[in-house]
Amino acid sequence: MSLHDQILEADDIETEAVEMGEFTGWPGKVWIKGLEGTERDSYESSLRIFRGDEAIPDLVNMRAKLVVRTLVEEDGTRVFTDEEDGIVGRKSAKALDKLFDVAARLSALSKADVEELAKNSEAAPSGDSTSSLPSDSAAL
Repeated sequence: MSLHDQILEADDIETEAVEMGEFTGWPGKVWIKGLEGTERDSYESSLRIFRGDEAIPDLVNMRAKLVVRTLVEEDGTRVFTDEEDGIVGRKSAKALDKLFDVAARLSALSKADVEELAKNSEAAPSGDSTSSLPSDSAAL
């Protein structure tokens, strides 16, 4: 088998069972799947809002955004759609944090990666920018 075929046929996306019985109403066990490369790019893009040439960090609901992309049924099918991150974000912060940590580890996404995304997004435009965006994020 060629290297090309070996790489494309590799079953390289990990899934891990996570015990959630400590959280009232949650099933005893859920499954988290690591992100594919394109899924990780989509997640990282969801952490920014683009206004012209300027990228503004959008870390609101960061944990739920990752959890909805990685929480799967035992057979590997996704439980939630990307659009349901707002609903999932209303669940226990402690529960989301537990799932986020597993998803981040399986997806090779460290807290430093997220901080770097935010830092890169915060780069100020040059002084000759014509952007009419307010200078403080509260106005967004």
